[in-house]
Amino acid sequence: MISTIFALLPIASLGLTELPVHHLMPDGRVLPTRDRRVWAFDTADDLATEEPRLQEELDRHFSAGVVRRARNAGFEIGDLRRLRDLEERAKVETPPPGGVGYGFYYRDADFRWSNSTATYQRMIAPGKPGGDVSTWLYNTTTNRAELGVEAFISYYAQSSFRFKVFDWARYPAAPWQTDMSYSTLDEYLESTECDDGVWRQELYVVNETFSDALNQWTNRVWLENRRTSELDLVYSYDYTTSNPNQNTFENGDFYGSWGPIFETFQDHDGSNKPIGWNDCVLVQDGQIRTMSTANSYLRNDDPDLSPPIFLTPNRAWAVGTTSAEPPVTLLEAEDGIHDVGELYADGWLAGPVHPRGLMLKAPGFPVVASQQHNAEFQLQLLSGGSAGGPLAEYGVYDRTTGTLIHSEKVYESDFDTEDVYQPFRFDFTAVAGHMYHIGAWSYARRDVVLDRVVLVLN
Repeated sequence: MISTIFALLPIASLGLTELPVHHLMPDGRVLPTRDRRVWAFDTADDLATEEPRLQEELDRHFSAGVVRRARNAGFEIGDLRRLRDLEERAKVETPPPGGVGYGFYYRDADFRWSNSTATYQRMIAPGKPGGDVSTWLYNTTTNRAELGVEAFISYYAQSSFRFKVFDWARYPAAPWQTDMSYSTLDEYLESTECDDGVWRQELYVVNETFSDALNQWTNRVWLENRRTSELDLVYSYDYTTSNPNQNTFENGDFYGSWGPIFETFQDHDGSNKPIGWNDCVLVQDGQIRTMSTANSYLRNDDPDLSPPIFLTPNRAWAVGTTSAEPPVTLLEAEDGIHDVGELYADGWLAGPVHPRGLMLKAPGFPVVASQQHNAEFQLQLLSGGSAGGPLAEYGVYDRTTGTLIHSEKVYESDFDTEDVYQPFRFDFTAVAGHMYHIGAWSYARRDVVLDRVVLVLN
């Protein structure tokens, strides 16, 4: 059974009276929580102010996409609440074929709930989509609530993605809420291993709707902070209904019918970078419920997106092509070449008892595509002592041209917690056919452990 551990803090200033101090995740981890709604709001670029044309176009395309999902699923527009208004708001030329593209819908009789429903979603999200993407592209899902939110990845052409929240409980007055640019999400992104054994960049999102009292509801969106190992609240909204059936999923409802989908607005040739879901499970009324072929079904409106790169029915999958991904995506630090340091548990340690020098010289990482990549170093600062100046430095070197591409120094202040691994990441543009060395240097001031280095297409 999953439950939130309710040791509560007052957050009345933001309209939310209770916030759990800890949150129990479906995988058994207990994460401390943090309220970052003000930060998320302040760091988001206000498209409505800065780029009103782009925001208006996004609104229309999103509306058109929802209407199209309903039509493709066999719903009659006139019989659905709010869809007529959505159709009026769309007022765009009929989008080219594509629709859902690829993804899964909940079966009508499954994933029913009474008091709480939430999706825990590991979204495979490269910084840019690559391939032939020239219009909008969404990686989205619902948590099975009629008035829940869509907390999703939004791509437009070859721009870096944005993380958005569309709140159905606030439609039509103000549904567009959180809007965070890729550049603000660094501490929430991490490269993880997918079910096909390849490491890819992901964003972990929790999208929940629950009731504290009859007809009193809250929508919340959380992001897992990979640097601090906390669950950060980035959006919430309290609202009321006249009866519970306005929010719980009932026979014939459309909102809340789709699970994780890759929603397109054009025909695709399957050349995009791998995009999808590393996992998606639901927790409803305290029970973990996993998607499978028995309780969900596939919608594939774009033949070139099939077969998927991998599929773990029906909760984990990716579509696109692996042709541009690096042949090697992972190096365990202990397996690299070292000038200084020693083996330490599952990593490689260097510190004051060692001379300064390279604690890791990674063998060459070949690159097959001239595209953006991401290098990630998992580093841990061991407790004990303090030192001024940099502790370590990590970077990428182009062996083909003899050029240092990028490097960054690490200081004590860069570690949020001692004795815990944290990801240190940077994007860089690689050149096809070049060989890259990835390395880490110790300044021998304090004990630092390197666990692994990951290189992913981004």
